[in-house]
Amino acid sequence: MNLISIENLSKTVNDNPLFQNVTMGIDEGEKIGFIGPNGAGKSTLLHIIAGLLEEDDGNISKNNNLRISMLEQTPLIPVGITVRDFLYKGDSPVIKLIAEYHKCIKNYNHTESTVGSGRDLRLHRRAGSLLPTSLILQKLTEQMDKENGWEIENNYLSFLSELKLDNPDQIMDNLSGGMKKKAALARALASKPTLLILDEPTNHLDIEIIEWLEKYLHAANFSFIMVTHDRYFLDSVCTGIMELDKGRIYKYPGNYSTFLERRNIRLSTEQNEQAKIKSILRRELEWLSRGPKARASKDKKRKMRIEDLMDKKSQIEHESTEFSSSNRRLGKKILELKNIEKSYNNKTVISPFTYKFKKGERIGIIGPMDLEKQLFSILSPDKFLLIMGKLEKD
Repeated sequence: MNLISIENLSKTVNDNPLFQNVTMGIDEGEKIGFIGPNGAGKSTLLHIIAGLLEEDDGNISKNNNLRISMLEQTPLIPVGITVRDFLYKGDSPVIKLIAEYHKCIKNYNHTESTVGSGRDLRLHRRAGSLLPTSLILQKLTEQMDKENGWEIENNYLSFLSELKLDNPDQIMDNLSGGMKKKAALARALASKPTLLILDEPTNHLDIEIIEWLEKYLHAANFSFIMVTHDRYFLDSVCTGIMELDKGRIYKYPGNYSTFLERRNIRLSTEQNEQAKIKSILRRELEWLSRGPKARASKDKKRKMRIEDLMDKKSQIEHESTEFSSSNRRLGKKILELKNIEKSYNNKTVISPFTYKFKKGERIGIIGPMDLEKQLFSILSPDKFLLIMGKLEKD
């Protein structure tokens, strides 16, 4: 069964076309890893699919039974909110329904105690209108029954427990980045979506929770589309890979390893096509160089063809230049630490530590989340690669 059909989708941000005329579909049971260069538009496309951002052009058709839930790369957390109440700040329609139901209940109980039950003077704003609260509460209760809203709250608390957030009444301001990500993950899973959207789900999570999530997604019977740089994770849980490359979408069946093989075939084919373009262009340029007499019998179409070939050649050379310019000359020594140490509240988290980071080193830091966070905050993040999960070459 098809969940989402996308046709000729385009989006431009700050005069930069991220993708154009994207056509694709997501079927029931698909587990898709979504990859592409940073800044290519992956998160933007996910937000459009989730209904949180509007496309510039194109059409998106969604199954009537589709229920989407999204885990943001950096969840927005209001100041002073508890873990329990964080559930009601989600963007999915069913969670908004639960939030409105609780707001309506609160309004009903408050006016019941102040006005009395003789006349229904209790009002609740819904869809831009003020209506009797009792009527709205009845409709919300029916919708809660239909959408299993009662179950979602229990699911949320259950996932919090599994993710080792055992105190739902604690203020989220006091939580670490990893604990906040766990709460956001629990909220995304609680609504039992038919399509789960995950934007960098393993960021800030420790190894134990990453392994839990890996097993959960591997056994899941719902569809998901996920952006992550964790190659091992992609290989383990995905049944398909979607690549955003130069504004175009390429979809491959299989896991990440299979994707690498099929992508190499595609790139090889493109290189052969580029070689043909260069060969044709060389012959056409030789014709142009013969002078006006030789060109007199030729029509404008041939000249237009040469211009098109020149444009394609320039585009190829520009992309090649951009790629090569990303490699900067570096010295052998990248960063040197001498007797670095750190304590918090009389607790030593880093004993005296000395090390020279050299060019090309790729270092993973493992251990309890709080200690990883303290060490990483001292070191510049662009000097080495911090991986909370399994260590993979990037």
